[in-house]
Amino acid sequence: SPRGIFGASLAQWYLGDVGVAPNGADALAWADQGQLNLDLTQATASKQPAIGANGLGGHGYLRFVRADATQLGVASGAPPQTSDHAIFAVAVFSDPNPGAYTGLCGIGDLNRSSSIGSNNSGLAWYGGAELVNPTGVPLVATTAYRIGKVVSGANTQGYINGAVDGSAASNTYGADRSFVAGAYDSGGTGPISADIYEVVVVDVAPNAGQIADLDRYF
Repeated sequence: SPRGIFGASLAQWYLGDVGVAPNGADALAWADQGQLNLDLTQATASKQPAIGANGLGGHGYLRFVRADATQLGVASGAPPQTSDHAIFAVAVFSDPNPGAYTGLCGIGDLNRSSSIGSNNSGLAWYGGAELVNPTGVPLVATTAYRIGKVVSGANTQGYINGAVDGSAASNTYGADRSFVAGAYDSGGTGPISADIYEVVVVDVAPNAGQIADLDRYF
């Protein structure tokens, strides 16, 4: 599990099967299973994601819908992200190639200064600069992806299904850790449409062995 792989460096961990507080068929909150206990919440009922069951491998998930601007977040004022870090998620995109960049989840202020998402080129990562899938191959709707980004020093690398899928001399440090799932893009053009099964945030740049172990776990 991520706890066994990363130990005390496991900052945040959200699972579709665990810690979801319901408001009818929707999610009012999503409890953090990591070290920081930064639970995600949404007080506005119309923006709460739907709770899904019996998805990939029989697991639960939260469904975020672009048209409804569904989003869960941590209030500003959480401990800042000031050093190397990584974000990984398991997701199925309903609208994976929306044209403009949309963030699936990320750490940061209202600009989502360190995040993973998608655009019309495929997977995208934001953190100081937008990084897009260098192959230009669009993501496929209703397909499960294990996606992520690793920020180490002055470099950021993106990952799809355990393999490196792009890198750039770009990073984001010092951001307010107002983590958001179903995030808006940096330009405010709209949220994501996707089912999110799991999100893992670590406060180190994991090594290749840890990344491989996490991908096998996913």
